[in-house]
Amino acid sequence: MPLVTEARLRSLCQQILLAMQTPADIAEVVTDALVKADVKGVDSHGVRLLTMYLRHVEAGTIVPTARAEITRQDGAVALIEGHWGFGQVPARQAARLAVDAAKQYGIGAASLVHVQHIGRVGEYAEEMAKHGMLGIAVCNTSRTTTPHGGMLRMFGTNPLAMAVPRGNGDLLVADFATSAKSVNKLLIARQREEPLPEGVILDKNGYPTTDPNDFFAGGYLLPVGGYKGYALNLFIDIIGGLLVGAGCAALITKHPGNGALFVALDIARWRPLNEFTADVDALLAAIKAAPAAPGVEEVLLPGELEARAEEQRLRKGIPLDEETWEELHIVAQKVGLPAGVFGK
Repeated sequence: MPLVTEARLRSLCQQILLAMQTPADIAEVVTDALVKADVKGVDSHGVRLLTMYLRHVEAGTIVPTARAEITRQDGAVALIEGHWGFGQVPARQAARLAVDAAKQYGIGAASLVHVQHIGRVGEYAEEMAKHGMLGIAVCNTSRTTTPHGGMLRMFGTNPLAMAVPRGNGDLLVADFATSAKSVNKLLIARQREEPLPEGVILDKNGYPTTDPNDFFAGGYLLPVGGYKGYALNLFIDIIGGLLVGAGCAALITKHPGNGALFVALDIARWRPLNEFTADVDALLAAIKAAPAAPGVEEVLLPGELEARAEEQRLRKGIPLDEETWEELHIVAQKVGLPAGVFGK
């Protein structure tokens, strides 16, 4: 398994995107988003996505030169049209617009439509929290997930992310699919020939299975947490799809891309920020002090594993599995880059 420095991975990713005819400023943002995901250990949303992005570029469903535009700003609300470009650039813009509105009105919301993929949704909740906000981000996606008790792909993985600042300058972040797993994590399990936990997918006949190949042979993702996750999944389709005008997978025949809504709440409008963050820190300390159940080493906070991975990977390098490393070689070759870009 190759260990790659952050700088090397950034250079490689940016060269691939530039070779896709992506403008330099857009390539820089997409690179930053993908590499940061790998640094945090969220490998499902890291540079391995370049394979999928190239397929979309070749199919014309990602337009690498497209630039988003703000189509409406009305008080605390902003709408962004993505024009089917890379999603990370307008998603960051939407998060900033939500923050700017919240500073003025106490709450801000910005929507984004017509992009294929915005990457790791937690990034945008984090960006809002860095500015003293309670940040919320939701995003709908293409058909993968069946309703609770059903046997038909109707919803996406439909991720939800939330973040708040802490007193020590860190952030508390929750970022998860409302399906039992993301499709990219199913792909990783298939590549590594690893079984899935129970309760993640059904096979094409509707029976529970732990073989990730069964999903790609016509099976179904389950919502996380049974009927509760199903309700979350459904409402994110409504909020990130129907409300913002992006549509949702169950009602259209083409790939809907990602419809997203970013909401920022200015914490200081409710109470002094330092008092809030002190209470957050006290709550988290109490949680960490809770006794662990038998067979469990410690009680973890949301985002704690990612923070540990980031510290280790920045120091030691980013481990890329052989499949991802090989896919990067294939993508680089397809876009006309010489083998020398990988070094020795």
